[in-house]
Amino acid sequence: MPRTAAEPEAIVMAEFETLYPKLLEKLREMANVATAQNMLNWDMWTAMPTAAADTRAKVVAYFADKSHELEVDPRYAEIITPLEELRKAGKIDPESAAWQVVRDCWDSYWWEQSLPKEFVAERNLHKAAAYPIWENAKEAKSWANFLPTFAKTIALSRQEVAFVRSNLQEPEPEGLSPFDYLLDHYDSGMTCAKADAFFASIIPTLVSLRERIAGSGIRYGTTSDLQFVMNPRVQAAVCRRVAKQMGFDFDAGVLVRTTHPFSIPIHRGHQGIATRYLARDPLWAVYGVVHEAGHGMYDQACERLLSDDLCGTSVAYQMSYGMHETQSRLWERLIGTGRPFLEYLERTLRRYHRAPPSAEAMYKVLNNVRSSHIRFEACEVTYNLHVAIRHQTERELFEGRLDPQDFMDAWRVKYREYLGLEITCDSQGPLQDSHYSDGLGSFLGYSLGNVWGPHIMEAVRRDIPHLDASVRLGSFGEVREWLATRLYKYGGQFEPEKVIALGTGSAPTTDAFKRYITAKYEDLYKL
Repeated sequence: MPRTAAEPEAIVMAEFETLYPKLLEKLREMANVATAQNMLNWDMWTAMPTAAADTRAKVVAYFADKSHELEVDPRYAEIITPLEELRKAGKIDPESAAWQVVRDCWDSYWWEQSLPKEFVAERNLHKAAAYPIWENAKEAKSWANFLPTFAKTIALSRQEVAFVRSNLQEPEPEGLSPFDYLLDHYDSGMTCAKADAFFASIIPTLVSLRERIAGSGIRYGTTSDLQFVMNPRVQAAVCRRVAKQMGFDFDAGVLVRTTHPFSIPIHRGHQGIATRYLARDPLWAVYGVVHEAGHGMYDQACERLLSDDLCGTSVAYQMSYGMHETQSRLWERLIGTGRPFLEYLERTLRRYHRAPPSAEAMYKVLNNVRSSHIRFEACEVTYNLHVAIRHQTERELFEGRLDPQDFMDAWRVKYREYLGLEITCDSQGPLQDSHYSDGLGSFLGYSLGNVWGPHIMEAVRRDIPHLDASVRLGSFGEVREWLATRLYKYGGQFEPEKVIALGTGSAPTTDAFKRYITAKYEDLYKL
């Protein structure tokens, strides 16, 4: 029977106090399975030999199946269903961590119990096998080699959302796109309508700025102008030094070598970050680590600042991909490509190499505006255009307005429109992104993070007026503490816009980003 506001408070509280600890206990069990999955993925992405791919796929799929079984267990339903009724009846404080934990658990339970067991098994096995297939196709520079796997990924993803939509308990809001279900999975509350308005607000500014810069006649060279030879072992020492000074805790984290940089919270007390070392381009590794350490410090701080009973719950981790990306891009771009940081970096590099590039040379080249085929190598002005290309073509694909075999051609059209580039080989297209071995919908978070970051940074500079002087000395403690006490302490308790509003004093918009990007590049290119 649904809850009512008239129920005696004592009865309600007794039920909550009985059920909520049981929920936390079940979540700890689920977290153990998630830890096993994280460890398997960490090994697969950093150390696994190619001959192990088939067996590993089966093991990864087994644990994914086990995770699903725990989520749809009738005993779990007996716990989460009455708790959700209490939440919806207003019996749980909406400002409490428990409110968010129950909501997230219910949303996840409702999604998973919508899916037939046979479908889940097929989906999990396919996803586990897809990543090695993508790796091989990327190595061979052959989209055709990956296309059948990609097409099946899309078909399974569409089928999954169809199952969920058929299980709705209330009428679907008018005008909702099937793609909205994927966007909401990565960034809670996000819809295609919101994304359209978001991109409509920034794309004209970015395209105009790119064209004005192209017409300025000023060129600052490419990263090849900053190249110098450094042994990968020495690069690893540089990266470790920089990450440690930033605040990454190596007593609770590791840095290893990989093909594509990434970060993953393996389990409490074990944060993994990985980067790639190129003998003639040490800065590639350094900035990979600066970015991933930004992610890693966020995860480490959430674990450290939240109570033990929340370990294993959604509140102990990120509330959205976009919020997480504010931290990696804040360190990589808003701090990391500024002159103060580059002066610190030049001094650091001189400890390991007799003639690294100067801070001013690095500033001009790392902030040089150029159209690039590769998202990961994109400049600050064009990066969000790369994300818009992916978001817009993915939406057309998922909604059935585009076939998988036409995905590459759709990219060609968008690259020409937004970046003025022609895609001339498969490695310049969708094959560059490992995300397509898993599914669609995650890219929007990259732009949300890019755009929300300057809003946060304006507040940081307001509260720490001597920030540049501290960064120049390699002293990052104050900014790290500001982020921890203003943002990280909430973990995943609230929606990202609310956390940013609480931390900065105002809700994020695109205005700060447009002020930042315009002022910086008008100055650099004398516009």
